[in-house]
Amino acid sequence: MAQADKIDTDRPDQTESVVTVPKNWLQIETGLLLQKNSIEEREYLLPTALTKFGLTKTFELRLISTLKKIRLPASAYSCLEPIEIGGKINLLEEVDT
Repeated sequence: MAQADKIDTDRPDQTESVVTVPKNWLQIETGLLLQKNSIEEREYLLPTALTKFGLTKTFELRLISTLKKIRLPASAYSCLEPIEIGGKINLLEEVDT
């Protein structure tokens, strides 16, 4: 039986990992965030999705998308936050001493 490589997560808007995904791997991470802006206003980010694709051994392409919902006492509205596109480069390999 083949053993899968360890998955290292970034948890969108919560933490950042120093590891890039392997070449040709697709990894999708999602999260939910509830924030109270005031006693009556609540903001939901659902879901925040981070999509990562390994283009090479040391470079991954990243796309972050978020659906925001604002709830007020008399109304509510939803919108798609601007989509973020970026990358991550692994410049140095860790060396065990």
